[in-house]
Amino acid sequence: MVSNNPDQPRGFTRWLTGSRIWCCVGVLLAAHAALLLYGAWIHSVTVDEAAHIPAGLSHWYYGRHDAYRVNPPLPRMLATLPVLCCAPAWFEERLVEPRCAGDRVEWKLAYTFASTNYERYRFLVFAARWAGVVWSVVGGLIVFCWGRELYGSGVALAGVVLWCFEPNILAHAQLATPDLPSSVAALLAAYCLWRYSRRPGRPGAVLVGASLGLAVATKFTLLVFYPAFLVIAILHRVRRSVSAERRPLGTWSLDLAVAGAVSVLTINCSYQFHSVGPRIGEVPFVSRSFGGAAGPDADLPGFLRTGSNRLADTPFAGLRVPLPEDMLRGIDVQKVDFEDMHKRKTSYLAGERRPFGWWYYYLYAIGVKTPLLLLLLAAAGVGLCFYPFRGAVSFRDDLHVLLPALAVLLFVSSQTGFNHHLRYVLPVFPFMILLAAKTAARVATTVGRTAFLLIPLLGLFVVSSLAVYPHSHSYFNEFAGGPKQGWRHLDDSNVDWGQDLILLQHWLAAHPERRPITLHVRSIVDNRIYGLDNYPSADEGSIDSWAYPRYIAISVHHLTAPDTRSPTGHIGPILASRDPDAWVGYSICIYRLDRPPTHDARSGDRPETRAR
Repeated sequence: MVSNNPDQPRGFTRWLTGSRIWCCVGVLLAAHAALLLYGAWIHSVTVDEAAHIPAGLSHWYYGRHDAYRVNPPLPRMLATLPVLCCAPAWFEERLVEPRCAGDRVEWKLAYTFASTNYERYRFLVFAARWAGVVWSVVGGLIVFCWGRELYGSGVALAGVVLWCFEPNILAHAQLATPDLPSSVAALLAAYCLWRYSRRPGRPGAVLVGASLGLAVATKFTLLVFYPAFLVIAILHRVRRSVSAERRPLGTWSLDLAVAGAVSVLTINCSYQFHSVGPRIGEVPFVSRSFGGAAGPDADLPGFLRTGSNRLADTPFAGLRVPLPEDMLRGIDVQKVDFEDMHKRKTSYLAGERRPFGWWYYYLYAIGVKTPLLLLLLAAAGVGLCFYPFRGAVSFRDDLHVLLPALAVLLFVSSQTGFNHHLRYVLPVFPFMILLAAKTAARVATTVGRTAFLLIPLLGLFVVSSLAVYPHSHSYFNEFAGGPKQGWRHLDDSNVDWGQDLILLQHWLAAHPERRPITLHVRSIVDNRIYGLDNYPSADEGSIDSWAYPRYIAISVHHLTAPDTRSPTGHIGPILASRDPDAWVGYSICIYRLDRPPTHDARSGDRPETRAR
């Protein structure tokens, strides 16, 4: 399609035509896939992955979706297709039978599946991660296609560079989790809506509905796209579309109805049409919002509640919902986390822990975990949406980029019951890349020869990302102090998700002089899978009984979050004030201990974290 920006530098744009541009895109995406596959192989299974993989297999084996129901099953089922071909050892169906309405059976599956397949576990995890690579390559293609139609080939190619080397994309695209698939599906849905707005028609409405249903089938958060897309459609209705006359009201309304119906059909298809159309008053809810506050088990944790329903005795109780019951219950159980997570796990931000989160948590997280160039270009792109320039696309086109990203960010930021994971707003990143491309297009119309101006800047962006690779999971930008200071800003999946156990095994083999050594690392599976079962754990014995001097390998998660279940759980905050002797990746620190670590107020040896 011809670019909307006529002021692109003609010489370079003329060179970037036909097969040349697609060769460049192909090389970038091939390099991107190679980086992802290498990272997928050298990293150990992360916390949520350990449950997602067997949960996906349980969907295939039993046709049920009660395992990991807080996320839709589609990403797990696609990820575990290669695992099915490997014929993993499985277990009895009784292991996935929920004890009550709020039971989280996926963690039982995680432990059992790992121990049953421990000799091939690393390979099975690697096989499940291939789907993320495919999703990410598709995401890069969508970025290029949409950017090319908006701003031209040269700028679109710059967007592909940003996508292929963005550290957060690299980190999550190599995992068998739904975060990257949901980001790609969100981008696809917004792109389909944009194309429909330019060329309205029934086939376009069907594509919008299918892509919207696909987005919701990857992450419940993207339900916010329904009101966001409706707002965009109304704005296009009020003001005539750029390239087409306004359609009759009846035809336009029918298009909306068709898109909605197709989206619901797509969601039901992703659940294999299992338990579709339940009566709303008969669904056992466990959250307080939907009915879990009533009954004798109201004070129990959500996963132990038998469930109740606020609508059971209302005139709406018999109303059938055209969606799967597992989806409704999954949203309900996810709501329990937002309501009760603060009772089990505190939130952490910039050295402070407290039971509830911060409204600005995700803005802060984006600010410290995104490369500075992308931040600056995206911020400038937001401003340019309100200050149009010659050759720019219309504000109605900009809404397709701005509004979906804003909807996700506002919705997730409003859930301040707990703040743990930047990945909850990962769907914002593709739109940030498109906004950055808008800034590049502005430079093109002002300076000319855009490519020669952007090449050194993009080079710095790539260097900033690859300087941390393959530890992209722990990436923090230069403003935040880099990856070694990341744990002082954020915790959990933002820096340490248990991904460096394989690297720890290699480090221990390469440094036999660092003995004796005790492990206090974050692991969701049996340590024998990664050859760490021969090393003593910090949970064994007391600190005073250890022989000194000795070394300790400790996850940075334990530096900020004392493990109350461990007799040595207080070691982390004490060691947090010291510089480690060595690093494994950027999520495990190695310390030499010459005596039992104790808090000495006189020496000023104070933990970096404080609790409220």
